[in-house]
Amino acid sequence: MPEATPRSLARAWRGPVLALALVLHTGPSVADGTDLVFAPGQIAGLEPGQVLHYAHLRRGPDGTDAGPAEDGRITLTLKAQANGRAAILTLTRADAERRELAPFPGGDRAGNPLLLFFLETVSRRVAAATGGSPFYIRNRLRDAFRKGGRVSPVSGADAVRRVTYRPFEADPNAGRLGAFAELELRFALGDEVPGHFLALTAATPGDPPAYRESIRLTADPAPETGDQP
Repeated sequence: MPEATPRSLARAWRGPVLALALVLHTGPSVADGTDLVFAPGQIAGLEPGQVLHYAHLRRGPDGTDAGPAEDGRITLTLKAQANGRAAILTLTRADAERRELAPFPGGDRAGNPLLLFFLETVSRRVAAATGGSPFYIRNRLRDAFRKGGRVSPVSGADAVRRVTYRPFEADPNAGRLGAFAELELRFALGDEVPGHFLALTAATPGDPPAYRESIRLTADPAPETGDQP
């Protein structure tokens, strides 16, 4: 499966993100939680040269493109450029394979590009595992964001909230999705969290789940395999 690039991410999510921005800024009310997930200025507090480290974990069905992956890590780096700031995502797998996605906008109102990377990765993996279309999956995610999610506190972290979505809950095609019909997207975030997101998780129910994709902020560049928050 081809990896996402800044250009492919922009092409895949430009329409949905612009539509969401229109809803958030001109609609009669803001969808619960979605204003938090897509809040502007998510990386405004980062300084050029600052690096954020994230652990990346994927578990999924064997024999598919959503299958098990080695634990890896992602870094987000803010760099000063002649025409402004740029955000760089660097992906490193456990086998030391390294890939850079750059550049993303890094201005004062820019979002964390990790969000778009996560959404596109989930869309592709779910489509691969179910035999569906990434376009269909993206549209269901977009619809879920427009409807709003469930906002709840995160235990032990007063400044962090969790926003949960179930994009296929009322989908007429849910019967074709198997365990993915109950897929949940969970975002642990807060204004005081560097880069805005403490964790981004997509998971089906079960122990172990049929599929789980998680990206979690860490203080250490070494990958974590924890299953929280």
